[in-house]
Amino acid sequence: MSEARQGGGGASRPGGSGGQQQGSDRGGSGRQGGGHGGGQGGGPPRQGGQNRDRGNQRNKGRQADTGPFFDPQESETRLYDELAEKQAKAMPDNRKHRITSSQLRRFYGEIKTLHRQYDAATRGQGRERKNEIYQRSFEPQFRMVRSKVAYAGRRSGQSGVPKEFATMLEKGISKVRNGRSEDFEKFVTHLEAVVGFMYGRDRVTQ
Repeated sequence: MSEARQGGGGASRPGGSGGQQQGSDRGGSGRQGGGHGGGQGGGPPRQGGQNRDRGNQRNKGRQADTGPFFDPQESETRLYDELAEKQAKAMPDNRKHRITSSQLRRFYGEIKTLHRQYDAATRGQGRERKNEIYQRSFEPQFRMVRSKVAYAGRRSGQSGVPKEFATMLEKGISKVRNGRSEDFEKFVTHLEAVVGFMYGRDRVTQ
């Protein structure tokens, strides 16, 4: 404590000499500039907190970079080609951060299984009847995938998935309108195209 006061940057105690008071004034200025200066030393502002804030902002922006996302009102041509390729290219290309084939199968496989069951249950039915069957028997399970991938996006290792993939799947599922079986069908085909491009553009680790 005494060394900090001799340096002129420390906070002086109330009631001290004039020199100590000047030291206090200087220390106060240092604390204002430094934000979390700790109350002693009054030195230059610490950069750690600012760097962490900038890092958090970059991570948030990184999730948004996987867009544009699935939109059922887009043309099927764009959904299954241009947009699918863009989303695949937005996945991590660093081998260390790529999604593994087993992680991918975990979610893609669940959605494809639901679609096969839906297709078998609605074959030969009109759109209105398909909507009823989808909403009653398949939509709840489909919506659950969104919460599962959101959780996996915050974990590491085999139980997790890259944030870019989690965001793409979350946003896409949220765009499927309630009770619209046609949107569900389009989303599954779009996802199939994305996965194909992911393998083709080397975004999956075997």
